[in-house]
Amino acid sequence: MAGKGQPKGFVGNPIGKNQYVDKAGMGERTKTLSVRVTLNMDQAIRDSIKAKGITLTQWVEDAFERKLKDLEQESKDD
Repeated sequence: MAGKGQPKGFVGNPIGKNQYVDKAGMGERTKTLSVRVTLNMDQAIRDSIKAKGITLTQWVEDAFERKLKDLEQESKDD
């Protein structure tokens, strides 16, 4: 088993925010998405998360919302 998983003391949520607490029990977070990214993109995302002090979920939701707004605006312009 040695060498598998995260090192001892690793905290995947170093800021300690529970990203589900606001919507817990309301059924708003029932779907998951998996995305493969390059190592460079992963590092850029993690740097951004750390700088902003937010969770990965919050960062991804913000990115999705921005893209959806852009798409909505594009469809209005047509």
